[in-house]
Amino acid sequence: MCDFALGVYNKANNKQNTMDDYKQYYLLFTSSSFGCDVDESIVDNELCESYETYGDNLPLSRLEIDDDYNIRLPQFGNVQIDLQPLPKALYILILRHPEGIRLKYISDYKDEMEYIYRSVSLRQNPTVIRRMLDDITNPLSDGLNKNLSIIRAAFQKSIARETAEYYIPTRSRGQEKLVLLDSSLISFPYSLDNPVKH
Repeated sequence: MCDFALGVYNKANNKQNTMDDYKQYYLLFTSSSFGCDVDESIVDNELCESYETYGDNLPLSRLEIDDDYNIRLPQFGNVQIDLQPLPKALYILILRHPEGIRLKYISDYKDEMEYIYRSVSLRQNPTVIRRMLDDITNPLSDGLNKNLSIIRAAFQKSIARETAEYYIPTRSRGQEKLVLLDSSLISFPYSLDNPVKH
C-alpha cells in the first residue's frame, strides 16, 4: 500500500476527524463509515499520483460505461456501481441528457428508454418490456421514484455519501432531474454515444 493510502486509513480511523476533512480521500475504501477495512486491490497508483499533484483538491472520478454496460468510476479504484437493468437504463437515460429531464415529461423519453433497456437487459419480449416501461415512465407511479431511490442507494453504498451527490440524479432549480458531474467526465459505449434530441 502506498504512503498516501496508509495515511488516509490512519486518519479515517481517528474519530476526531470529520467526513468533510477526508471525503475525497475516503473514496479509496468500499465503505463511507469510519473504521472500515482497507481493500488494497482498489488503491491504485493513479489515485496516489493525483494526490501528489492536486493535494487537497483531489478531483472527482470519471464515470465510464463499458461495452457490457457496466458503470465504473476508474479514479476511485475502478469501483463498479451495481444496478439491475431497469434502474441502470433510467440512470443512463438521465446521463444522456445533461440538460436534465423533467420527470413530469418522462413519457416523452419512452422510446429512448426502451432502446437503452433493450441494450442493457438483452430482453426482446416487447410485451414485457412495454409493461415495465409503462410503469417507470409514468410520473405518477411508484416505479419511477422507486428506481431513482435504488440508484441513490447503489452510489451511497459504493462511495462516500457526500461525493456520491455528484453522481446521483438530483433536481436543478428548473426542476429538471440531472447529474451534477460534468458531462466531459462521462463516457458511453459506442452504441449509446449519441444523445437523442427532444
